[in-house]
Amino acid sequence: MASTNTFLTLLSTVQTDKIGSTITTGYIPYISTAGRQTYSNTLSTLTVSTLTTTTISGASRAPTVQRFIYTNGGTYTYVPTAGVVRIKVRMCGGGGSGASYIYSGYPGSSTSFDGWTCARGEAGIHDGQGGAGGTSTGTGDGTLIVRIPGGSGGGFQNQAYINGGSGGSNPFGGGGGGGASGMAGQYGAANTGAGGGGSGGYAGNAGSGGGAGEYLEFYISNPTSISYNVGGGGAPIQYPGGFASGGGAGGIIIVEEFYI
Repeated sequence: MASTNTFLTLLSTVQTDKIGSTITTGYIPYISTAGRQTYSNTLSTLTVSTLTTTTISGASRAPTVQRFIYTNGGTYTYVPTAGVVRIKVRMCGGGGSGASYIYSGYPGSSTSFDGWTCARGEAGIHDGQGGAGGTSTGTGDGTLIVRIPGGSGGGFQNQAYINGGSGGSNPFGGGGGGGASGMAGQYGAANTGAGGGGSGGYAGNAGSGGGAGEYLEFYISNPTSISYNVGGGGAPIQYPGGFASGGGAGGIIIVEEFYI
């Protein structure tokens, strides 16, 4: 009995992104048990002439946001939401308070996140310059977008019945206004890192404004748990009988989380 020459075709799935690339195909012979014969493979070459694009369907996931503000100080831990592949962080240091009738204010404190630091705003000076805005250098993990020094507070003018200097601002805004003659300065807007306003005065005595905390933006890819600290604002100065300064605003950290 003669053997039957039957061949099995070898099939495979090939992925390519280039027209003109070649794919080699072949055949594996079926060896009959009767004849025990060996047959040569038959090979051929195919040329890719068209490409097929596959579209991934499904609804995209909107970014999520975590916000951290100053409470009682201390170091805490940011934990990414499940599935996050990249975060964008915006943050600022705490602002300094304004000066009062005869006393200088207090500086804020710095904010930190994974090796990145936003410097504090400095205190307003009694009968002197406004507090300096926060400024620093250096980077942590990730990619820097922008670093902006905090604005300085308004200075003192040696005149009778003068307003206090306004507090400095950063891109979050919120600088406290200086007090009118004999009136208290205004607080920096909450969680902006703005400086507090200086008190108004008379007879050549008024307070200058506090400086704002530094502002920073950056990206981090594939984030893990990260330590952070939010800086507080400088405390106001209370002067007996009025002429209080405005307190500096605490800082903030805003983390935007992305999934693709």
